[in-house]
Amino acid sequence: MEMNGRKILERLILLFIGINLILFIFISIRRGTQYQLSQTRINNIVGLLTESGITLEAELPKEFAPKMSATLSYTGDNVAVRSNLVKVFWGNDLSKVSRSTENSKEHFASKVYYFNKEDERLAFDKEEITYTNTGVNLLGIKPSITEAKAKAEAFIKRLGVGKLYKNAYFEIKEEENSGIITYYPIFEYIPIFDLPIEIKVYANGIGSATIYLGEVNAANGKKQRITPIDLVLFGIEEYIPLEGNIVIKDITLGYKRLEKKGSNLWGEEIVPMYKIEVDGLEKPLFVNAYT
Repeated sequence: MEMNGRKILERLILLFIGINLILFIFISIRRGTQYQLSQTRINNIVGLLTESGITLEAELPKEFAPKMSATLSYTGDNVAVRSNLVKVFWGNDLSKVSRSTENSKEHFASKVYYFNKEDERLAFDKEEITYTNTGVNLLGIKPSITEAKAKAEAFIKRLGVGKLYKNAYFEIKEEENSGIITYYPIFEYIPIFDLPIEIKVYANGIGSATIYLGEVNAANGKKQRITPIDLVLFGIEEYIPLEGNIVIKDITLGYKRLEKKGSNLWGEEIVPMYKIEVDGLEKPLFVNAYT
């Protein structure tokens, strides 16, 4: 009798564990699909866009899980960061690095700081850092994407920010003699559009780069709902100043500043936004994903 009671207890325990395991799997699946755009919704919005004269060549972001806002503080105009970057880039011996300044054409009452060594130059203009190398052959054969990526990633390591951009989101644009690769660091699993490193790669090296460095911190830890992309695209033609057939080339969910005000001591709020690239528009459309 005692043995039977023990067996019953063991079976009840196994049954309890089994039920909880099934419940856990069910909840995990439900959470995984709760914020996923279904194929039915994708088909519906594609149909509506087609009826409105819009061709969708972009892959739609399917996930719309809640995300927190954050604050962005640029560090490129910080004296210590600037000095450290120059040392990391060229080494501690800066005896062959010349320095000069001039008034900024972009920012009132601000200066541009130049550092030159042989054919290379680093220029610091507030939050924007630019790199140029006049020794690179601009008329050579265009590098392959693999070669361009390898050179671009080596350049990022040379800047000393390889760890931050290790798993970065990147975009590639091919030109006649070069490839342009833009890297964005990741926060909350999506790119930060306001911290790009855009690198122009030629066959024999990096010709130029535009760099924005900064620190990102969670604003309050609270996550807010994201508007699904199908709702964002509904009626989007009213906001695209083009006539005739409209072609949407790319859509990416990432973080961006609400307004471009310039850097400040407390940082600026960045929120999830959809970047919508339309054929024929010089700049992409940005739509706040919270609204």
